Amino acid sequence: MLLKKLEEKLRETACVLSSQIIRDREIYDLLPMAEGTVYRDDVLYAAQSLEQLQLTSAPANLLWCGDPIDDFDTLSINWIRVQPEEFSAVVSRAKQALLDSHTLQSLRFRILENLLHGTGLGGILNEMGDTLDTSIVIMDMSGKILANSTPFKIRDALWQESVSRGFCPPFFIEHIRDVRQSHEGEEEPDPVYRYCADRHICYLSHRIYLNTELCGYAFMIQESPDFHPLCGEVLLMVGDAVLELVRSGGRNRSAGGHMYRNLLSDIFNGISSAQIQDRIQAGEMRFPARMCIASVQPRYFRGDSYVREALTTKLSVLFPKTLLVPYHGAAVLMFALEEQVPELPEETVQQLETLCRQEHLVCGISNPFTKVNSARHYYEQSIRAMELAGILEEKGDVFRYRDFSFFDLVDHEAAERKLGFYCHPALAILREYDSENGTELYDLLKTYTATGFNQNQTASEMFLHRNTLSYRKQKIISLTNLDLEDRETQFLLQCSFRISQYLEKTRR
Repeated sequence: MLLKKLEEKLRETACVLSSQIIRDREIYDLLPMAEGTVYRDDVLYAAQSLEQLQLTSAPANLLWCGDPIDDFDTLSINWIRVQPEEFSAVVSRAKQALLDSHTLQSLRFRILENLLHGTGLGGILNEMGDTLDTSIVIMDMSGKILANSTPFKIRDALWQESVSRGFCPPFFIEHIRDVRQSHEGEEEPDPVYRYCADRHICYLSHRIYLNTELCGYAFMIQESPDFHPLCGEVLLMVGDAVLELVRSGGRNRSAGGHMYRNLLSDIFNGISSAQIQDRIQAGEMRFPARMCIASVQPRYFRGDSYVREALTTKLSVLFPKTLLVPYHGAAVLMFALEEQVPELPEETVQQLETLCRQEHLVCGISNPFTKVNSARHYYEQSIRAMELAGILEEKGDVFRYRDFSFFDLVDHEAAERKLGFYCHPALAILREYDSENGTELYDLLKTYTATGFNQNQTASEMFLHRNTLSYRKQKIISLTNLDLEDRETQFLLQCSFRISQYLEKTRR
């Protein structure tokens, strides 16, 4: 602590008679002045009397009381003079101030270390909570707890349960909203002491702003109104650290966007519908009437930071108004769909295709949906589209779930039963006949089914004369007893060949 700062601290609670600070220095300790001591420039020495002071070897920094000695005013040293009756108390306060300064410096260093190594705030919040005997909570505007100290020292069961699930209790979110409305327009640069009467909780509140936009709060919460003297300064440090983490999360990120990304990540993690609605209401969030999700990920591993930094930056530039969150190795976009557009516009799909081709990426697109509570299901659709495209060896980089929904249904059933049993028996009959006779009746029926039972198109794709096609078609009917004009039979054949395609690719 600088000596001038220490003097200011002492003046807050004691009567400083006079002082002289010629050269302000960082002070690390306070020791009694003693004869024969080799004085250090970074120590403040305390003397209850100047009788033993040697003018030729005086300390650089002196805290004293009593009367001055001859020629004392000629010394070019720093000194602070207090009343004799307050001397012992002032020495104690000075030692405590220096100890608090060391504590703050240590915590500040730990915060910086955590930020540099990307380890978040969890560990340092625990240390702060233990040091100051309080509980610390960092909350975004929706009530999501971004970080908190452990153990959480509030004994209230609702608080304990809520913190364990990662959000503030609804009553506290409502209390904060009421406080914010009642103090609308008031600047609060420093932490403010408040009391929540509903649960008899005392807390220090510090608003966190990003580009003048309120993005969250840092709280110190406890059941006693007696906060440690350092709590205010430490809470300011915590707020600065949170801002640094938010800024480092990506370019052009707004406070509101940070709140939406937090909620979307938690929805993907499976939080309850009730919690989703509570947080949407608390954060006054708005979602489009219709949405769809696109997940983009590298085809090959490029390191954990690629998605969080390079890929999200490229996608943010390409789709600046789209909600984007890095999640489990993919960059996940939630697109808003216009009412008159039934699905993601082709122009947007082409932009994704171009980026995927340039960056060696793959993208899956979900079906459209209307309720944000269902976002997890549609996120999973986007991932399944990519997975099934890989299984089926489909060409391209961008895949819509709608084209793979049947295979997704088949894959779920495959985990429980043998899929081959669901295929129409005609397929097995034709395979066996082809094997014994060297014919291609199976492929003909497969192509005929794939063309929507169009005879001309089938003949063209298989390079067959129409008479030859008709003859082979009759052969198939005689072997299998199929009614190829029956719509139910056509549907069963379409399903059977899709199942067969899936089984061929997965070798089940």
